[in-house]
Order: sequence, then structure tokens, then C-alpha cells
Amino acid sequence: MSKPILETGRVLQIAFIVSDVEAAAAKYAKLFGIDTPPVSVSGAYEDAHTEYWGKPSKARCKMAFIDLDNIQLEFIEPDEEESDWKKSLEEKGDCLHHIAFEVKGMKDQIASLKETGIECIQKGDYPGGRYAFMDTEKEYMVKFELLEND
Repeated sequence: MSKPILETGRVLQIAFIVSDVEAAAAKYAKLFGIDTPPVSVSGAYEDAHTEYWGKPSKARCKMAFIDLDNIQLEFIEPDEEESDWKKSLEEKGDCLHHIAFEVKGMKDQIASLKETGIECIQKGDYPGGRYAFMDTEKEYMVKFELLEND
């Protein structure tokens, strides 16, 4: 058996890009018979250090999270700044955006994927960790998000 390209054993999240995060979160909360989750806003560039295709981006988004027994659902409403979130909404409307995998050694994981021709679309920090969206749609039918928590 060969060494894996992506070293992970855990899917953490399924995420959707939406035009109205409050409405989407409320719809799914009703589906599961739970309270509508609160909405938060991603950090400013000074905190998030967001990069889109390798360049600094002031992009932010509104987010809501629903924690189920085995996975988290994330709903993302982008702002008007250039980002993968905004591009996805413009091109596809409300849609599945990514599957998130827990990783250790983010830089090594990104490098491993890059060796196979998969580029990093967007990356940034959040309190307690970092994320990276990888350009995996052509090869794997959906974007991958790598999540590394401290």
C-alpha cells in the first residue's frame, strides 16, 4: 500500500455557501428540530491573515454551525471582497462548498497535495487553528478544506 496523499482519518464538516446564512441555518435547524444556531463573522485580515490564490484578501463571511452527533454542518455567507466563498456563490448559487478534514502539519499536507497538482485556493487563521481550501473539485468532485486545530 502506498503512502496517502492526504493524511487524515477524520471528516469534521460539510459546508454550504449560501446567500442568506440566517435563513439556511434556520431551515436546517427546523429539519433537525433544534434551536437555530447563532451567526458569527470571520475575523478581519489582521487576525485571519486570509489569502486568496496566494494574495492577501480582506474577505470575510458570516457563518453558522450545526453540530450533529457525527459531523458539523457549516453555512457560509460571503461578503463582497474577492474570495473562494464569493466566487462559489456567484458561479453556483447556494451550494455544497466543501468537505473539511482534520489534519496535522498543515504546511506538509498542502505540500503533499501540491505535489499531485492540487493548489491551495484560500487559507487563513481562526482562533485556535487554521484552514486551507484546496482545488480538488475536478479530481474529487468537491473542494477539500484542511483544518488544523492547535
